[in-house]
Amino acid sequence: GANPSVNVFSGYVHRIWKGYGIDKVTIQDNGLYLVHFKSKEQQQSVLNNGHLIFDNKTMIMHEWNDDTEINKMDVKHIPLWIKLTKLDIKY
Repeated sequence: GANPSVNVFSGYVHRIWKGYGIDKVTIQDNGLYLVHFKSKEQQQSVLNNGHLIFDNKTMIMHEWNDDTEINKMDVKHIPLWIKLTKLDIKY
């Protein structure tokens, strides 16, 4: 899908992570966004809260460090949201 502008994505993370001390949001190539937090504790709280969905797409979040290689990230789990139409509400 289309990659949203940094302003759109920044507005989204500021809204859902309100109170987590976001310092700034930047964008890199290929849909990679970097969210800078004011403290390591706030960053870890966000990472520990699980997955994130933006524009009906699962986002993969990783802690960034100097050794991080974007193309070699080991992704073991990707949560999916599925719609089962016409399925009885009791299920």
